[in-house]
Parts: sequence; structure tokens; C-alpha cells
Amino acid sequence: LREVLAVKYVADPQVTVLVKEHASRKVSVLGAVGKPGVYEMLGPRTLLQVLSQAGGLTPQVGAELYVIRRTDGNGRAEGNGSTETRTAIDVQRLITHRDPALNIAIGAGDIVSVPIDLPVYIYVDGAVKTPGRIEQLESRPITLLQAIAKAGGATDLANLKKVQIIRKGGDGKQEAVVLNVHKIRDGKTDDPTLQEGDVVVVPETFF
Repeated sequence: LREVLAVKYVADPQVTVLVKEHASRKVSVLGAVGKPGVYEMLGPRTLLQVLSQAGGLTPQVGAELYVIRRTDGNGRAEGNGSTETRTAIDVQRLITHRDPALNIAIGAGDIVSVPIDLPVYIYVDGAVKTPGRIEQLESRPITLLQAIAKAGGATDLANLKKVQIIRKGGDGKQEAVVLNVHKIRDGKTDDPTLQEGDVVVVPETFF
């Protein structure tokens, strides 16, 4: 710039260059974090550093989070003809076990998506010690035996040979399945996984 100015405009010019604006280097963090939003990439960042910058994970985090990246055919950041890649990260292995292989580098333009783990509600009624609603996260399904245990366990009058799971079908009609809990405990019958809205009824024994 000095040379150009000296040739045509000013003798011995003094030039100062200020950067008014730089190319945007940002990462988006969405979902079950303390402060979802778009963050500036100030130097190299790992996944854990980006999550920390976004306020960390909330208790509603699911079993996996995803790093979404648009790259060209040579693995470079997004450009013409770019394709989207989606990398799944096991949250427990990343956070609890600190698996270094999962603490991947985050680049400009990446999206870190942290799905919110929705609650699932199961209802236990009848001859249990604390009947009522049980709340469970969707990523951590609960079985029949676990639901009875969370309801305080069966009472002395419970008829565990005829426990019912009442479930509403796709057509809106209720269906009931009768199970023998003794056989489940003995390993003779599978312990079924319960679904949203299931009602477990533990009847009493009639003498």
C-alpha cells in the first residue's frame, strides 16, 4: 500500500492497516445445555471445551449427542457440493469415563446437537407399597420388575402370578397382558420393557 501511494499520490506515505471485520468462525450448540446458542471459535476447540462454553449439559441430556458437520469430498469444511456428516457421541463415555477418543476437535461451522431426553410416565397401582406415577427418562427404559421395585415393592397380599400391564394401542383401545412375576424372577419369562402410559396393576390375593 505504501508503494502504490508513493507512486501516484503521497510522498513517503505512512500506512496503518486495521482489521475492521474478520471471517466468521462460529459453532452452534443446541439442545440440553445451559446456554444454547452460537459461539465464536477463538482458536482450536474440543467437544468438551465447546460444551463447557455453552454452560455444560443439563440433567435432561439424552444418551447420545451429535456433531453435525458439512464437508466437501476431501473432508474439508463446507463448500460447493458439500455433504453433511453426523457423528454420534456416547454421553456417559464422554463425560463420566472421559474417553479421549470421543473428545473430538470442533471446527468452524459445526453444529453440536444435544437432544433433550423426554420423560416417560409409567403408573403402578394395586398391591404395592407406594402406588402412583413413575417418571423415567426415555433413554433409560424401565422393566416390569424395576417398576414394581420403584413403587416400593409388592405388599404381603400381592398376587404376583396375575400382574397386569395395561397398554393403549394405536387404535386407542386398551389391551391387558397378564404376567407371572415369579416366573420373571426365576428367569423363565422375559422381563418386559414398559412404554409411555403403561399401567401396571398388581392385584391382591383373595382367600
